[in-house]
Amino acid sequence: MRFVIKEISDHEIMLVAHGTLMGMESTESFEDQLKILDESGKKIIILNFTDVDTMNSSCIGKIFRYQKNLAETKRTIKI
Repeated sequence: MRFVIKEISDHEIMLVAHGTLMGMESTESFEDQLKILDESGKKIIILNFTDVDTMNSSCIGKIFRYQKNLAETKRTIKI
């Protein structure tokens, strides 16, 4: 699993994930990346999973929880 964070504009930031999001190590690494995105303060967070083969349910759950937290601060997630 490899992650790349790209600043798209003053308001947007993107996480590009590559590989497989399975297992404890990948899940923890993914959560760390979400924290970095959150700390950026950008209004729009883009998650690009085009190059992800498989994702476990823990990662999917983290996306839903992250979306809820962003909505509370009037921020948006795009997948």
